[in-house]
Amino acid sequence: MASSKPFFVEGMTVDQILNLDYQTLNKLDSRELSRALRTASLAANKRLTRLRKQAVYDKEKGYLPKGGAGAIAPYALNQVTQYGRKKFKWGVKKTKGNRNKMLQQLKEIRNFWNMTTSTTKGAAEVRRKSEERLFGKTREQAAKGKKGKQREAIYAAYEDRMKKAFEAYRKFLEYQKVNKWSSYEGSATLLELIGNIIEDDGTIDDALESAIKEDERLYQQRQDEFNNAINGKDYFSL
Repeated sequence: MASSKPFFVEGMTVDQILNLDYQTLNKLDSRELSRALRTASLAANKRLTRLRKQAVYDKEKGYLPKGGAGAIAPYALNQVTQYGRKKFKWGVKKTKGNRNKMLQQLKEIRNFWNMTTSTTKGAAEVRRKSEERLFGKTREQAAKGKKGKQREAIYAAYEDRMKKAFEAYRKFLEYQKVNKWSSYEGSATLLELIGNIIEDDGTIDDALESAIKEDERLYQQRQDEFNNAINGKDYFSL
């Protein structure tokens, strides 16, 4: 006979469920834990579906943003799906009632849920900020006052530049053996440099070569500053 006892997470929002600490979750029995995962996974899967609708899939590059004013930065989508190589969906059935698997899924969902680019609104805002960083203005700003084919041509040009710029940066991170896009020191400077080269009709290889040289220059600059500091009179003073 099914239990009539209300669920512990009954009435909680997805945010509240995902903010439950490990100690609280670990105290829940399998029935309660399953309910928590079901609620969270349904909401997370809906987010994934909305993101997929705003992206196009490329076998080599993963999910890429669709063109137009509503374009998104598909970082969360690519991270979760391993650049589209994994047909990903969370759900209780996948865990087969295993507590550890349920807890692991809740952890994965929490990580995804807290990413700015896990929502179409957040992903569009990140895309706009990326365009400003790379090219000084967004596609919307560049197309202001334009209509029809003129506006579409500007959007298409931005789309092409964005793909080239981030492909160059992706190759740069591969060269440096770095996995996380935002963790590389000097990334803002390098993205601006790459954006300038791409905007001036430079190739991906041109941008990659310039990024490597600039990174070497920045590294040497940091080393010189450090050496100057430790050789200074006040370095060891209290």
